[in-house]
Amino acid sequence: LNFFGFTQLFGKMMMSFSQKELLHIQKLREGTLRFLQTGTMSSKDYMGLYTEDYLLCQEFSRKSREDVKCILDTIVNNMSPHIIQIGERISAIRDPIVYLREYEKEWDKFSKQVVLLNNLHMSFNKQLRLKTVKSRIFEAWRDHVLTQAMTDHLMGILLRERSGETLFRNQVSNIVRGLVTLDNDIGTTGQQQSVAQKPDLVVHPSPLPIYRRFFEDPFLEATRDFYAVEASSFFEQNSNVADYVRKVEARLQEEEDRGRIYLHQNTISNLKYICEKVLIRTYQSEIQSGIRTILERTDPGVASEELRATYVLLQRVKGLVPLQQELDNFLQYRARNELTKLINASSSSSSSSSSSSSPSKPIDPKEYASVLISLLSDFRELIRLTLNNDNDFVQNLDKSFKAIVNSNLACPVSSKSAELLARYTDNLVSKGTKLDYNESERLLTNVFSILRYVEEKDVFVHIASKCFAKRFIQDTFDNDLTNLAITRLREAFGVEHTVKMQRMYTDITLNRDLRDRFREYCNSPSTSDAAGCSDVMNALVLMSGSWPLSLSATETGFQEPPEIQHIQTHFTKWYMSSFQGRKLLWLPQHSRSQVTYRLGARATQLLLSDDYLLATLLLFNRTDSLTVDELLAHTSLSMATLTSVVRSLAKMKIFDLPAIDEKAESLERNLVVRLNPKFAVKTARLQIVRLTAPIGAAVNARGVDPEIENERRIKIQAALVRVMKARKTLSHQELVIEVALQLGKYFTPKPTSIKQGIEQVIENDYLERDPNNKEHYLYKA
Repeated sequence: LNFFGFTQLFGKMMMSFSQKELLHIQKLREGTLRFLQTGTMSSKDYMGLYTEDYLLCQEFSRKSREDVKCILDTIVNNMSPHIIQIGERISAIRDPIVYLREYEKEWDKFSKQVVLLNNLHMSFNKQLRLKTVKSRIFEAWRDHVLTQAMTDHLMGILLRERSGETLFRNQVSNIVRGLVTLDNDIGTTGQQQSVAQKPDLVVHPSPLPIYRRFFEDPFLEATRDFYAVEASSFFEQNSNVADYVRKVEARLQEEEDRGRIYLHQNTISNLKYICEKVLIRTYQSEIQSGIRTILERTDPGVASEELRATYVLLQRVKGLVPLQQELDNFLQYRARNELTKLINASSSSSSSSSSSSSPSKPIDPKEYASVLISLLSDFRELIRLTLNNDNDFVQNLDKSFKAIVNSNLACPVSSKSAELLARYTDNLVSKGTKLDYNESERLLTNVFSILRYVEEKDVFVHIASKCFAKRFIQDTFDNDLTNLAITRLREAFGVEHTVKMQRMYTDITLNRDLRDRFREYCNSPSTSDAAGCSDVMNALVLMSGSWPLSLSATETGFQEPPEIQHIQTHFTKWYMSSFQGRKLLWLPQHSRSQVTYRLGARATQLLLSDDYLLATLLLFNRTDSLTVDELLAHTSLSMATLTSVVRSLAKMKIFDLPAIDEKAESLERNLVVRLNPKFAVKTARLQIVRLTAPIGAAVNARGVDPEIENERRIKIQAALVRVMKARKTLSHQELVIEVALQLGKYFTPKPTSIKQGIEQVIENDYLERDPNNKEHYLYKA
């Protein structure tokens, strides 16, 4: 009866099979169904079915592929009622948790049975080639067990989990992996291939149609809807962007954890895309609007943490440009605020110590450098700790800070900023500094970190050289700190730009030996007329090409006082006998002296900044008053220099002058200069500095010292010759660019200056214009 029913069921199709083959098929159908129903199979039964499968495949070696497929359908269709029963039993469950638990249990049992059956039908699978028994059985599971109800229950469970409930993740993970298993074993053939994913939900389309249909697409849609409602509700009730950032950061972390536990890798990337789109992109403008509030928080720890979270969020959606702009605006704001305070403090100090008509007090180099160092340090630390030292932010900080250093409220031009930094560096190396070496070294390092942003670095080197020269001459420098500063300068600018400063330092070191040798000369019995000279005068011999000392400022006709001339004569005689082929030129404007001024019972030590003051004062040892004409005759000074000397001494109340015009360039020749009989000071020592223009005071329209402009012209011409010697021929534009690149490390040459330099080197016969193309230049060897 069974055999007859079997043949009736398949009709004429089975007529091509032999009775022996049909018996094999019948045994396989019955054995596989019994295994699915009971869940158990003895080893004897397993080997019996395996043998039937093998024998059937031996008979099928002469059959067509359609016949083989027909047998496969017969075996699977015989299992379908059992699979349908499983689906109906699960679908009857209404409780989501019980439903999913039952489904997970049935799937775990069924999938293991199918794997065993697939191994049992190994010979059959090899014969079939296109499809395995496992894939056909899984298709039946897909068609009869997977339903929309399972998807709805999964989405409900996930919604409850997102709302704060702790539910069973392992079951969800097993169910999701089961869907992926179905896709991997069934493939993408059939109706599932036509299901297309929504482009607004995915960035990586999934090749798993079953998984996509029953889980991924509904899951992504539910995620989008859930977070859209949550984000909208947040901003309706709360405008604190920092709170939103923290909430989004927590939500994204939850979704990442969820993805690692039970989602397929394709869904993880798509889930990330959906969350970032809904939570960050949609509210990107609101997040950006809160950055300034975060930066202005008084608690740096809270601000740093909130800014880090904002950076991480915006980095996800490649939205860091607005954060860079806000950080740049905040840096500009901080710089304006700090420099305004500095300017106001200087103005207040000036107004409290002088009349309203007096010029405003200049910016304190120390305070100015401290503001810049503090700004750079704060923002570098912010980027390092909060923004993961992001290279784009570092570059943006460098660009913004460079603009601040070279043009700000306190220093509208780059040369002024370079000058203040040079003066601050000079203060750091002074002998009287109260800082220890390590602190001074740290401050020097900070100054040079600011200096790399200064465009006109040659101004810094020029003014620092002059300041160092003055400090060397006055012996007010710290040896170790000065050596460190010169080393840092050499590292920053190279040997060619610091060699003169190094030679100045070397000269001062060598002069210590000269001083000892001159003392031995003066104390020698053979030179008794020079006795005591070394105690009265300490001469410094300086290399003329290394020191930034203007020889043009020397009064060529100046007559030193007889007290000084005697000592100079002995020193010159000794030096010229010790060193052949050298010439000494005395620089009275750079000399310093100390004299005792006795008025009655009072005695005051006067520290004079040059010999012009000394020579003028010594004239009053023999008289209380002299006319300007008499002073000119005795000192042979120019009227301009004598005017500055007299006014300097009158300002210190040593001279008593009648009312004179302060704006007049020179004094009246018949003006009588008298000692002030009421001169008195509270201190035992009084320093007197002749009124002259300070270092760096003479500037042109660009705020640059004419000496620096002259040095730049020379450097431009030298660069032009170097470039053309290497390249032989260049167009005008190429030459300008090459020279600008070479000199850009030290200053920014103007194109007009380069053009003037080109004309000069052509005139000096180093270059010539190409006769065939006037826009090109040729190097003349």
